[in-house]
Amino acid sequence: MNGAADAKKALRALGANADVIVESFINRGFGNSDEDRKAIDALSKYRLVTHLDDDDTIRVRNVVARLLNHTMGRAKQESADAQISAMWKDLNDKFGHYREALKLNSFDDVLNLESEIQEQLAEIIEDINNATSQFSYFISTGFSHVAHLDLRLRINEQAINQGRRLNDVLESFSLEELSELARGNEFLARMLLKILPRQLEIATKNLASALKTLAERLVKLRKDASLTNMIISFEKHLLRDPNFRPSIAGLTDSKLPASINVSSPITLFGYADVETVSEHQISLLADIINKIPAKDDAKKPENVRTGEIQIDLYSAPQEIESDPVDTALSEMVTYIIDEGETVKASQIITALELDITVNDLMVLAAGYIRGLPASKREAIDYRFIGGAHPHYKDVLIATDMEITSC
Repeated sequence: MNGAADAKKALRALGANADVIVESFINRGFGNSDEDRKAIDALSKYRLVTHLDDDDTIRVRNVVARLLNHTMGRAKQESADAQISAMWKDLNDKFGHYREALKLNSFDDVLNLESEIQEQLAEIIEDINNATSQFSYFISTGFSHVAHLDLRLRINEQAINQGRRLNDVLESFSLEELSELARGNEFLARMLLKILPRQLEIATKNLASALKTLAERLVKLRKDASLTNMIISFEKHLLRDPNFRPSIAGLTDSKLPASINVSSPITLFGYADVETVSEHQISLLADIINKIPAKDDAKKPENVRTGEIQIDLYSAPQEIESDPVDTALSEMVTYIIDEGETVKASQIITALELDITVNDLMVLAAGYIRGLPASKREAIDYRFIGGAHPHYKDVLIATDMEITSC
């Protein structure tokens, strides 16, 4: 019965310090406040706290963390970035051993290393897919398990940081590095240039969609928090003054500006703007008018035409006009590769007088470059230029794109 009694005491300690434990789990460690020290003392009696990574930060032990992971829906991406990075570093070492075994013609070692590389690469891909899919699921819950709005806001911001770390992991698998690792070897080329990039693209799309949802929710949460704080301020004032009643009845004419006290009817006029109409619009209007039947012909039945249908097979083919944006992108790529210059999306629009926004051109240019043949794609690179949102620092905004030759 002693074990059962100790378990009940441990559960009571967890319940009594629940708020502090949740805060420490979100912030990855206890703080230095009196409540934190009190919780640490209570949990230490049952060995529920520990030190990690040889630092001074005290955290809850894994037994408690697993409970919080389960109840709070926290995904495995907490440690996914470190775990995937460690596995990738170990796999890089195996690439070196594999090439050394090929030089020594040690076929048994080559076969063993190929099997280990396939297995470990599959584990990395599985960890990446699990981390991104579980992160998406974590976002889809909407943090409904957290009732306090400020705490939900902090969890939302913490989730953005987690997603950013996952995104850094995905971006660390650069095509240049993978090509360098796979150079001259068919087995490594199949693993690193076919299988891995395909899975990384799927994971990147899932993560981008989750982060977009998360950023939108963060904006909404901040608005809700400001409204909640306003209501709380009214509530506190009402507690201090029970007779307080929000009303605009006390506003008199003397307290308002004269422009508000005077009302007058507004007359609206409408007229046809024929001075700024383009020739194309006039032509469209004329076509519409010509299709309207005259009054005399309105009730006449249409003539029924019979006979053979003749098709002119020798008429001149109609020329299809090329898309100016596609033409501009093609010329841009040729110019950058041949001349070794660096250009920006805004410069392209200005120089070629394109009827398109910078944001739309950035999206089209990025997709166009990714769809180029390998020889051209490796000779060109791009990066987005921008900064943090003026009000929401966690949201990054791209304002331009810089395209350069490699």
